[in-house]
Amino acid sequence: MKHIVLILLSLIFSLSAVNADGIDFFKGSWEEALQEAKAQDKLIFVDAYTSWCGPCKLMSRKVFPVKEVGDFYNANFVNLKLDMEKDADGVAVRGKYGVRSFPTFLYIDPNEKVVHRAVGAKKPEQFVQLGEMVVRKYDKSADLRLLYEEGNRDPEFLLKYVKALNKSNKSSLKIANEYLNGQTDLTTPINLHFILESAIESDSRIFGLLLQHRDKITALTSKEKVDQHIERACRNTVKKAVQFESEDLLKEAKTNAKNISDAKKIQQFNIESDMAFYKALGNSKKFLKACALFLKTEKGNEPEQYIKLANDIHKNMPKDSKAMSKAESWAGIAAKKSNDPKHYLKHATLLFKNGKLQAALPIAEKVLKLSEKDRALTPLAQKLIEQIKLGLGS
Repeated sequence: MKHIVLILLSLIFSLSAVNADGIDFFKGSWEEALQEAKAQDKLIFVDAYTSWCGPCKLMSRKVFPVKEVGDFYNANFVNLKLDMEKDADGVAVRGKYGVRSFPTFLYIDPNEKVVHRAVGAKKPEQFVQLGEMVVRKYDKSADLRLLYEEGNRDPEFLLKYVKALNKSNKSSLKIANEYLNGQTDLTTPINLHFILESAIESDSRIFGLLLQHRDKITALTSKEKVDQHIERACRNTVKKAVQFESEDLLKEAKTNAKNISDAKKIQQFNIESDMAFYKALGNSKKFLKACALFLKTEKGNEPEQYIKLANDIHKNMPKDSKAMSKAESWAGIAAKKSNDPKHYLKHATLLFKNGKLQAALPIAEKVLKLSEKDRALTPLAQKLIEQIKLGLGS
């Protein structure tokens, strides 16, 4: 279980509600986006959509605005939305890259070469995982490593190398410490940029340097960018906390997160870090406590969030009766809020798992009535009804 959580811990905030923290789409033209990608040494992510495409609208409404999606895509791509039928740039991109299905997601390098393409709507987790795969695919760190091993120690080159390592989720601390330890003045522009890019874990000396020189780095970049790097460093320390099962590291990450400027983001980070950590360690008491705090926040009131919590418990704590009882309750809330047959099916399944067969049966039968829009649910509901009736002896 811990291994799975480690793989997906880039989605620490996967329960975050849809809000203004999602993907920040570039407002300029295609040519301007290419220039921006070159300047930032990033790929361009293109959402190739049409106005009539249902899955395109779903992505815009349910996926692009999600916080963890925005966090990842804003950090790694220049993001561009193009209507393939109405925008002049969209029509040109459609012809150049042979876009035939919608939505199509294009990942294009600054030289206008396609690094990867994908088709069809994705869930937030899947969409971030897709982006992570693209970043790994575009990994430049191996080529830069050869230059480094040949002795290149130019500061601009080293900064580029550190950025490439960080993008590829490879450790840059050795390179960064080696460079910074040799500097007598850490307040030069290049060194301040180096500190910002190298502060990848909040339990590190370089993170302390980031805080020490925060005002100068903010003046050189922006408050928002510094906050993003502080949050990134704290997230990475939470990953280490899970890896080493260290509550001390979790506490250190939460303490350092107090340096984020936005008080609401600090609260959100603390709650969801607790959720990720205690779920990974199977500590249902502290996980449920964190979940309760989450659901009290203004963002914790959507059916998808209740059902996500119910699924997490069912998957990770199926033998914990108290946790499973809470999962059953949350699935019921999700079903009532959404009238979604998938949520009713989860509610019926949890009732069945918790031994409440009489209560489970009418809800499972309701799924059959509601599943006309999603025929894939019909055989699942029928199978569950058979199991329930078998258990009831009928």
